[in-house]
Amino acid sequence: ESDPTAQATREASVRDLIGLPIRLKVSDGRNVMGRFSCVDDHLNIILLDAQQILDDEKAKPRLLGQILIPGKHVLKVEAYLGDLSTLQTKKAEKKSGVPATEDLMALAQAAAQTGKERQDR
Repeated sequence: ESDPTAQATREASVRDLIGLPIRLKVSDGRNVMGRFSCVDDHLNIILLDAQQILDDEKAKPRLLGQILIPGKHVLKVEAYLGDLSTLQTKKAEKKSGVPATEDLMALAQAAAQTGKERQDR
């Protein structure tokens, strides 16, 4: 069995990201951004106020609303720890010296494992 303290830390890390903007790279090539709402045991992710980010920087994002992205289609997840201005350029990140993103997949997998262990009890 896993260390209960480590499990609590992983759960807290995921809970701290709820409501933060995240960007997903999906297996069909799309990039989707929205506010992180939740993740389940299958790593399905629900986003609020989601929008598809288009390759053409001049094009307006396609508004999607509340969506569920199946975990099997998620290739990459980034959580923005600053404000949304960090999305504009990587230059802002270099200026501040503070990384703007955190890999959420490891946290989500850990949280899903913790939930599965609870169900098995």
